[in-house]
Amino acid sequence: MTVAIKNIKDIPDFEKLSLVDFSYSRIDTYDMCPSKYFYSYVQKEPQGFNAAATLGNIVHDVLEDCIDKDTLLSISKMKDVYQNKIQDYDPHSQLGQDLINVGNQLIEEFYEINQDTKFDVFDKEMKFSFIIGQYIINGYIDRVDIKDSSVHIIDYKTGKREVAAKDVHKNLQLRNICSGSLSHISRKRNNSIFVLSKNK
Repeated sequence: MTVAIKNIKDIPDFEKLSLVDFSYSRIDTYDMCPSKYFYSYVQKEPQGFNAAATLGNIVHDVLEDCIDKDTLLSISKMKDVYQNKIQDYDPHSQLGQDLINVGNQLIEEFYEINQDTKFDVFDKEMKFSFIIGQYIINGYIDRVDIKDSSVHIIDYKTGKREVAAKDVHKNLQLRNICSGSLSHISRKRNNSIFVLSKNK
């Protein structure tokens, strides 16, 4: 069965009212645990502090702020941004020193591997939105690099959950990202999941 992918701009205003909002995190949550999906998105129960997710957000923000086009990384800037983000995301000091140390290690290892790299950054946290059937899929791309005639779509992962190389093309999030990117970029695409905990 073939399902048409549409651009939100091509949908009449009246038809937009019937669209159901979805994101990768919603779909992934349901896939892992339907009950968690129900309580999170249907009941909309308040969620408690999630230390691992908070650390992930902090490290993502550090990379977003410190990676720029044709600019070498600065470890001092990365460390300064990291400390500031900890204060912003964790004002009540719930992360714990062990997790803070893990974040420091992720940043230091990322720097070690990429310190001589000048990134071909096209955009960071690029928003996308597209329609499949009656569903509107929203999301963000962590980083988009353009080098020569190719577009590199990078998705950061701070957890230990890794997508095997042979399964990358099957990964739901990357498929959503690639489809969502169609309206933004019309070049050959290369898709990468960068697992920060493994630095690859």
